[in-house]
Amino acid sequence: MTEEKLLDMWQKITGYVEDWETKFSEILDELESLNMVIEEEEEKYEEDFEDDEVSIEALIEDVKMTRANLREVIKQAISGEISSIDVEETFRSVGEFLRNVEEKIIKLREMEDYQEFDEEDYYDEEDT
Repeated sequence: MTEEKLLDMWQKITGYVEDWETKFSEILDELESLNMVIEEEEEKYEEDFEDDEVSIEALIEDVKMTRANLREVIKQAISGEISSIDVEETFRSVGEFLRNVEEKIIKLREMEDYQEFDEEDYYDEEDT
């Protein structure tokens, strides 16, 4: 299977217009950015993460591991070691995983926006 055919299959199955490397890079950049913000202001976010089962660091590692596994499947597909059905199943699974991560990113962004909103309101009230 050629990389071009794999990319076409990836886009059809996952619905992403980006190639897998671009998609993973975007998600990792977003997670690392959020992680930096949260680490810088850990006390402010601490109670928001008390019940959180998955830390951002663990999520970053999961994304990196999934990307490495996908790269291996793609290598095997190009060399003809695995069937297109196996590749399709992998793409479905990875697409679902990435959508779940994107949902978590949205929740984290909303939490960050909420914290900024509260802080702005607090300072506005003090000024009056």
